[in-house]
This record gives sequence, C-alpha cells and structure tokens, in this order.
Amino acid sequence: MSLRHALLGFIQMLEPVSGYDLKKWFQGSINFYWPATHTQIYRTLGELAEQEFVRHKTIEQTTHPDKKVYSITQKGKAELTHWLKEPLKLPVTRHGLLVQLSFADMLTTEEILMLLSEYKHKVHTHLQFLNHDQQQFMQYGRSDRERILWELVLDSGIEYYQGELKWAEKAIRKLRSIKSRGKQPA
Repeated sequence: MSLRHALLGFIQMLEPVSGYDLKKWFQGSINFYWPATHTQIYRTLGELAEQEFVRHKTIEQTTHPDKKVYSITQKGKAELTHWLKEPLKLPVTRHGLLVQLSFADMLTTEEILMLLSEYKHKVHTHLQFLNHDQQQFMQYGRSDRERILWELVLDSGIEYYQGELKWAEKAIRKLRSIKSRGKQPA
C-alpha cells in the first residue's frame, strides 16, 4: 500500500477534486489506518501528474488563490486496478509503546502505570471518534457494496482499538498486582 494508491482511489471516487478536499477526506476516513500530511499529499499529487496517472486543471478564484483540481487518467485507473488485485502481505506493526515497555524495567512501576494510563486514555478517545464521527462518511458510499466495504474497514479499526483498550487494562491490572514488589530504577 502506498499513499499514491490511496490518492488514486480517492481521485477516482471524487473527481474532479482539489488537494485540499483530498486532505479533508483523508482526515475523515482512512486517516486512522493510513495517515498523510498536507505536504505528503501535495508532493504525491505532483508525482502522480508526472507519471500521467492524474491530470489537473487550474480553477481561477476571485477571493482565494487559484486551485488545482485532479482527475484520474486511464493510465491511473489501470495502475489502481492493478494494485487492487495484488495480494497484500501482513501489515508491519510499529508500536512505540511496546518498544518503550520492552525497556521500561528501569522505570518505577508508577511511571510505567502512568504510560499505560495515558495510552489507555488516548485509545479510548480514538475509539469514541471511530464509533461516532466516522459513521458520517457512510452516507457518501456510491453503492450498497461500497458502504458495506467502508463499514468493514471501520469495523476493523474499531475492533483493533477495542483490543488495544482491553490489552492496556490487562497490563495495568498486572502491574498493579506486583506494585508492592515493583523495581526501582538503579
């Protein structure tokens, strides 16, 4: 998976679409599993145009700077279709808290509990976002099948973060059970 394929997918779905609107769609939909910054989006749009996967036209505006709107080309549709048919590998997990915990024995139990509690709070907040705010994008599905696919993607994110929340609660319980024996930093 790459940002360029996500952009091709959104452009194919929304065309013609501006970079600004693409960023809004990213933030409101796939950002929880594939984030992208404003700079990354615009740089990748330039690369897609150079590769002739998208074309753009400039729209003059009187009250705002001119804007570019993008459409997908036949070459871009072929690239997107090819990518959609590729089998994917298991995702690579990069989990900063797990790296921290791998070496956290040098902290006090209270310090570790604080890390876990902060993480639990962030996960809980993100779950609320997924459960409520993400639902609004279902209305933009162009077919029943597309809405079902989006719902499945959202369900995956919700279930992932529910698992993270459950794990964080378990980790806190386990550490509290050994708190009296907790190791102090050397």
